[in-house]
Amino acid sequence: MRSIDPPNIIQILADDMGYGDFGCFNFGASETPQLDALVHEGVCLTQHYSASPLCASARAALLTGRYPHRTGVIDTICLSRRGCLGSRIPPAPPPAERTSPRANRRRWAGSA
Repeated sequence: MRSIDPPNIIQILADDMGYGDFGCFNFGASETPQLDALVHEGVCLTQHYSASPLCASARAALLTGRYPHRTGVIDTICLSRRGCLGSRIPPAPPPAERTSPRANRRRWAGSA
């Protein structure tokens, strides 16, 4: 029986980059040769939704698989390490929160 290698997964998160910002999707209005090559050589998922219009809470939701308000990250302006906008809301998910990178650390160790 042949051993199947796990797939290589590259997750790129870019703030304020829309679908039409890639050269392969905008009829040549911009040039993005490296990103276009990734699209053509791999799997490109084109139907997606963001959990939040704010970057910090959208990232927290993507990393944890939870709704933004359940991660505790619901704002983007953090004035201190104690919380955002002087509240008790943390600027990042708690260290014990299970995230994609933490859950797959052993599997991905040494792959970068």
